[in-house]
Amino acid sequence: MPSEVDSQTMEAHDSPNETKRRLVHLSGTGLPVLYIANIVTWTTLGTLVIGCVVIVSVLEVVRLSTTTEWTIYDALIRPYERNNVAGYALYMFSIATVVLVFDPSLALPAVLMLTIGDPIAGIVGSTRDAQESKQLSTLSVMFVVCMAVSVPFTVPAAGIARGSIIAGVASTTATLADGFKPVVRGYVVDDNLSIPFVASGSGYVSWRLIEILIAGWTTSAYSLAAIAVLETEVELNFLFRW
Repeated sequence: MPSEVDSQTMEAHDSPNETKRRLVHLSGTGLPVLYIANIVTWTTLGTLVIGCVVIVSVLEVVRLSTTTEWTIYDALIRPYERNNVAGYALYMFSIATVVLVFDPSLALPAVLMLTIGDPIAGIVGSTRDAQESKQLSTLSVMFVVCMAVSVPFTVPAAGIARGSIIAGVASTTATLADGFKPVVRGYVVDDNLSIPFVASGSGYVSWRLIEILIAGWTTSAYSLAAIAVLETEVELNFLFRW
């Protein structure tokens, strides 16, 4: 769900609370690491992310339906999120979705792009409004980090050439989602929600398109080879007759 743009500018201030939020962002890396380090299975990781979604859902229900002012919210939400679903909840929802829907080779890079790439880009980037695009230098850093966390998963799964292309496509869409936040009917599409979705989704589509192209090329090659063999046999038969 997107969050509403109010009259205040949605800026990332270099404050203690902002530092806490970035640390919370980075801490999400612990989830994929559990699987990468063979501590849990993929199925168990799916169960864990569902549990995390339940926890953040309870926190959001309590926050939005009561006047509770828990200290933990200082490290989780920004001022403009006070009356909307907070970014940390969208963050957890998107992580859970890609883990439950996609294979590890696509889901893990998508999660790491959010948990590592986004906060690093936030540190590099300057303060800006929600509707203001990030600077090219910041986008470049985001893309490099996304590639770095993608290639170790896509290349072993799809090969060097295909894996690199898939990683490049996923990294590009994640970078665009991080740098350009569209506003729809007064609501800004939060990158905590969009980065994992567009990265895993575009990675999946590019993977399938590559497979279709290769299958089509292989079929054409076999067809041409079969035609060549048939023509050769016809010519030989003709020669033997004479």
